[in-house]
Amino acid sequence: MVFDLQWFEQHQSKLLWLLNNPILKYWFRWSLRIRPHDCPYNVKINRIEPDKFWFAGNKKTREIKVDIRTHAKFAKRLYCAFRLFWYVLHATDFLMNRARLELNFGFDTLTAYPDAGSGGTTVDGVVSRDGVDEGWATIVAGAGTTVAKTDTLGKFAGLYASATENQFSALNRSAFTFDTSSINGNAVISAAALSLYGNDHKYIGLGEPSLLVTDALIAANNDLAASDFGNIYVLNSYGIIANASWSTSAYNEISLNTSSITKASITKLGTALSFENDRTNYGGNWIPLGEADFYGYFADQAGTTNDPKLVVTYTLPTFIPKITWY
Repeated sequence: MVFDLQWFEQHQSKLLWLLNNPILKYWFRWSLRIRPHDCPYNVKINRIEPDKFWFAGNKKTREIKVDIRTHAKFAKRLYCAFRLFWYVLHATDFLMNRARLELNFGFDTLTAYPDAGSGGTTVDGVVSRDGVDEGWATIVAGAGTTVAKTDTLGKFAGLYASATENQFSALNRSAFTFDTSSINGNAVISAAALSLYGNDHKYIGLGEPSLLVTDALIAANNDLAASDFGNIYVLNSYGIIANASWSTSAYNEISLNTSSITKASITKLGTALSFENDRTNYGGNWIPLGEADFYGYFADQAGTTNDPKLVVTYTLPTFIPKITWY
């Protein structure tokens, strides 16, 4: 648990309530080592930071005093006084994450889901080029023709051969956006994983491709268009899951390169078949009307039990107070 300036800002109202409550203030000020000679109990504390606090001075002149320490005294006291409590929370988070349970106190991870449909903060869905009859290099580089952003089930990625030799009729890619704005820009991300819940089937009629997680530089954070088909850049791979490892009845967790996470903003990810690593030559086994795809649930499925899920583990840097003397 890191008690930096951002943490104090986030919990300022709670801290001030504890510091000024008629009963609890005696215990809480003692815990932070704010003594009566520092600030009398009958004086209200107006603000607190890791290394300083403000309180009313002379009421007649409306004077405000600030008590400044040479180190992050109050941040350290919060940690030391409640160390056992933080250990219990972190241990619980660790065990819940290992067990893949949803219970988490939120001290070490962010779990995010796309919003259902469009118009919210985030979105997910499938963008495709279909209704064609063309060679590999053409379909891979072509423009999107359709979009599906409200389906409960769909293809995270898929490829379909036509009846014409070495030609294809459709190629599917998917995009997912997640609200990661709560992750401070100075945070250090230690791990990230995208989990996709498989369903029903995975076709391997055109070979056994892996599923890639890649960039999705889609135009909007909360909407999808057919034109976004070309904005899923498969050549930049953030994670991969082998075909043989893909479950059709459970979450498939794909470990991601931490560079895929956009701090203090919206993270955009895409999925595609590993065949697309080569934009010139198709690497699968072509058969007429064959298909290869990964099928599963999107955010429009009721609840979040089966929704696409992003879990980010991160820590905040140790706060080093900057003291200004007056």
